[in-house]
Amino acid sequence: MALRPKKRREIRRDRTVSDETDMHAASVSCYEGGVDTYVSVSALERKAVQTVSVRAENAARLADECPFVYVTQILGTQWRPAVLYTIGSGVTTYNALRAALPPITDKTLANELVALVEHGLVVRIALREKPLRSRYELTERGRSLLPVLAAMKAWTAADRTGVLSH
Repeated sequence: MALRPKKRREIRRDRTVSDETDMHAASVSCYEGGVDTYVSVSALERKAVQTVSVRAENAARLADECPFVYVTQILGTQWRPAVLYTIGSGVTTYNALRAALPPITDKTLANELVALVEHGLVVRIALREKPLRSRYELTERGRSLLPVLAAMKAWTAADRTGVLSH
């Protein structure tokens, strides 16, 4: 049985993409730090890589052009603004945040804190205590979002009470 040529997609650090023919298996080639790694993937996975790449490029371009998309990418989940606002109101430890936001799961809270740290809105400070604990504080960038979050909270209260007409 002869092997059919399949396409190989190369994704380089500089985001150039080229298609080549490979007589063996479809593969994705990633160049990171001069190291060439090949991973076998199916046609469905290859399509997913292409789709994710296109979506990521479109999202990045849209975020550059539209300030509303930029903000929603940073505050994107339902819990992230609540966690940010709660930290801004003085609740700084993980357990205190968990108590202040009862419906949130541990996994979700941990993921949101990691995302806030990655976006530079919150800094995690490891405390030298036994057992090990951490404290979270807003950065200057995070504090600059507090008036926006307060305005969103005020708008929500007005809309829920019917002050704002539909």
